[in-house]
Amino acid sequence: MRSAKVFHLGDMLTLATGVLLAPTGLTGYEALLAHLLGREMENDADAIESAQGARNELFNQHPWLVMVVPPATTDANELVTWFAHQVVERHGYHEVLGPDVTPDAEDVAAEAIETADAASATDAAP
Repeated sequence: MRSAKVFHLGDMLTLATGVLLAPTGLTGYEALLAHLLGREMENDADAIESAQGARNELFNQHPWLVMVVPPATTDANELVTWFAHQVVERHGYHEVLGPDVTPDAEDVAAEAIETADAASATDAAP
C-alpha cells in the first residue's frame, strides 16, 4: 500500500487547474500522478489519459482544490503573484496525499510540511 507523501502545492494545482504551476515543471507533476495512481506513467500519452483519474483522487483527498481558480492569464508573473498571494499565504507550499493518512501520520506529515515549507520559503527569498 502507498504511504502518505508530501507534495508541493504547485504540483497539486497543476493537476487541479490545468495551469502549469509546478515549481519543477513536469517532473513534480509526473511524480504526483504516479503517487495518486500507484504506478509510474509509461509515456506522455499515458500521463494525459490518466490525469482525470488522478484529478478525481486529488479532489477526494483535498476537496478545497476544486474551488481554486487561477486568473485567466498566460502571463507568468501574474500567475506566480497569484500563487504566492492567494494560495501559499492560505495553505503553505506543501500538502500531504494519502491514502493512509491516520492521526499519527498527520502529525508526522505536519512536521514534514513545516520543514518543506521552511525550505521553500528560504529558496524563494531574494
